[in-house]
Amino acid sequence: MLTLYNYVTAFYSVVLVSCVQPANWSSCVAVWDWVPPYIDDFKVFVSEKPYELESIYLLNFDKNL
Repeated sequence: MLTLYNYVTAFYSVVLVSCVQPANWSSCVAVWDWVPPYIDDFKVFVSEKPYELESIYLLNFDKNL
């Protein structure tokens, strides 16, 4: 739950606060450019355990020695 809170806080502080400034409006208007990566990251966050691929690699690495 803390990780989700960190993601929401980071999104707020980076995206929403930056989009309030008129100098950044041209970048913020193109939502289709910057939203899909967040959606993909959220899918990975929900579907995989943290460091799952790394732990599998390390377990297989020990067996190959």
